[in-house]
Amino acid sequence: MPKDTTDLDRRISQRLHRVETGLVHAAHVDDVSWQVQAIFRANEARAADGGTLQDWLGRLYVDSVTIALRRQADQRKGVVSLWRLLEMMKGAAPLLTKARYVELHDNDVHHRRAAASHWDRGVAPGHDAIPRPRLKAKHDELRSALSHVSRYANEYVAHAAGDPHDVKMTFEDVRRAMTTAFRAFRWCYLD
Repeated sequence: MPKDTTDLDRRISQRLHRVETGLVHAAHVDDVSWQVQAIFRANEARAADGGTLQDWLGRLYVDSVTIALRRQADQRKGVVSLWRLLEMMKGAAPLLTKARYVELHDNDVHHRRAAASHWDRGVAPGHDAIPRPRLKAKHDELRSALSHVSRYANEYVAHAAGDPHDVKMTFEDVRRAMTTAFRAFRWCYLD
């Protein structure tokens, strides 16, 4: 196992950036969709129930957000996803140390103290390196949160298996999955 974590830090940083881009895109689609729905509600005379524009917006939301979340749950080798990032971090757990984390912050004493405090509060309290079970728990939490949305995206968005109305999934289910993905991302970001 290499002692120099420069390459590891670079790879984690690159993957975090790609994951962040995907999650932020999904959040923007979510936000704009709900803003447009609010405009529809405020202008009932112009937005008939079940109109083409509302139908299009609903389909756009479902297609875009569920595929974006499915992408973060992708387990295939060679892809960049939040799931794969956590997998990579599990493999490098002994290198993901508190000292390394503190060193990632600039030389300002206050920033480094804040980093050390953050580590002790939420990253790996009482540990000098992130324990693999902690990473596994984050992995499991992400898998659980994204499994239903991923299945829906696989079967009804990417492919035409059956009637998507037969599956009980709500916008709230999708938003909860997105929230969990963002929490896992922020935890991986370690800041």
